[in-house]
Amino acid sequence: MPIIIATARNEVRDRITGLRAGADDFLVKPYDVRELVARIEAVTRRSRTMPTDVEREQSVDIGGVRFDLVARQVLVDGVAVELTRKEFDIVAVLVRYPGVVVPRERIIREVWNSDWHSFSRSLEVHVGSIRRKIGPGAPIETVRGVGYRLAGA
Repeated sequence: MPIIIATARNEVRDRITGLRAGADDFLVKPYDVRELVARIEAVTRRSRTMPTDVEREQSVDIGGVRFDLVARQVLVDGVAVELTRKEFDIVAVLVRYPGVVVPRERIIREVWNSDWHSFSRSLEVHVGSIRRKIGPGAPIETVRGVGYRLAGA
């Protein structure tokens, strides 16, 4: 979990101590809220690039469907399914949070790197395409009004 220290201590040794103690960033008061938000976004971006436990495992099997994050491949009963880059990126987000409902906004932010709500319909179209390609055993569930979940994980 990323840590940002917000403090009135502005000495160099205080910042060094905080960073060495495990903080990811250091912000001295008074600060602008926009700067805090920008630092939170930056720290979050950096932490997302760290491999997750699932990525370290390299592949996950759910009901005859294998998701190989390193090879960027989906196999259904041993047969490769051709997904577009965006389709696989959506699958990768869901695989990183197995069994958890991932909000639509988070998927859009991670796949399209945007908060723009116009991608909402595009997300629905991509998920529909993924389901058609994987077939009747597609383990992607829709949670109405919230997002999607990788079922059976």
